[in-house]
Amino acid sequence: MNTAAVLYNDDSEMLPHGSAQDRIAWEGAGLQARAVAASLRRAGFEPVEVATGPCIVDLAERLAKLRPDFVFNGCESFAGDSRMEAGVASLLDLMRIPYTGNCPLTLAAAQDKALAKQLLEGCGLPVARWAVLRSADDPLPPDLAPPLFVKTRFEDASHGISGRNVCLTTDAARRCAAELIRAWRQDCLVEEFLAGREFNIGVLFDGEVLPLAEIDYQLAPGLPRIVTYEAKWVAGSADDLGTPVKCPAENVASDLAARLRDLAGRAYRALGCRDYARVDIRLNAAGEPCILEVNPNPDISPDAGLARAAARGGIEYDQLIARIAQAALRRGRALGGAEARGGA
Repeated sequence: MNTAAVLYNDDSEMLPHGSAQDRIAWEGAGLQARAVAASLRRAGFEPVEVATGPCIVDLAERLAKLRPDFVFNGCESFAGDSRMEAGVASLLDLMRIPYTGNCPLTLAAAQDKALAKQLLEGCGLPVARWAVLRSADDPLPPDLAPPLFVKTRFEDASHGISGRNVCLTTDAARRCAAELIRAWRQDCLVEEFLAGREFNIGVLFDGEVLPLAEIDYQLAPGLPRIVTYEAKWVAGSADDLGTPVKCPAENVASDLAARLRDLAGRAYRALGCRDYARVDIRLNAAGEPCILEVNPNPDISPDAGLARAAARGGIEYDQLIARIAQAALRRGRALGGAEARGGA
């Protein structure tokens, strides 16, 4: 029986920025780990849940002692810093332990929203006009006109996102950026706000595109059509109830659907994704799709978007988890024997 270390970050109490409410998203990593472990057990694996803890040396020692056949990597941060997600994957590479999901280079590139946009643009893929503000007083390109959307450069899970992030003037965008830079201690991205429909598209393995999902905005009049932090993490909130997801998406013209699927697959390849990722795409005022973000290793809980889309595509949850696990085991066999399980 193959031993699987189900790795997750347990650092919600270490969060060095944001607010107390931001801990909700970090705590979700443990819930995901339990669901994945239960699924692996049903598939005949021997899962062991492993929390990262605050010390990378201790984590390495625990993994070396456990000597798992592979790691199911659900780690989204380390010691309260989401930018360290790639560092945990790097540790697994250094220890020659095969693991699920994306490699450190992909995780780091996607985490840096500015770098990700540069990579996508370099591959000829459409993104909204954008700029980085390291200070709220930095100059903005003259063609970057309101309405604007402001977000942190490195955070994911909608941290720092509320209705205030949609700004109708440049001055409002600068005020929002100043608040985020102060609260999250990092640069901000200011980009053209796209007013059209929003799609989430899961991609698996060698480019298997899952059914399209669409945010079905039902927010109160006057509220910006965005997925806020509360929409994603505060169940029962007005933002949550106002942003249901339709999967498969409805009333999507065949040519648009084909283009969305093509862009999702190309974005997946542009960032070097493997195993699973989610690509978020939104239409501009002219109905043209622009890639918002590529999300490697998105939430893979049973009720999360990727699992929902997989089920709509005929891949039930246990089958999805087993296929991802088998991909890691194949990489382990390529590494070879005990050397692939942390030495000794």
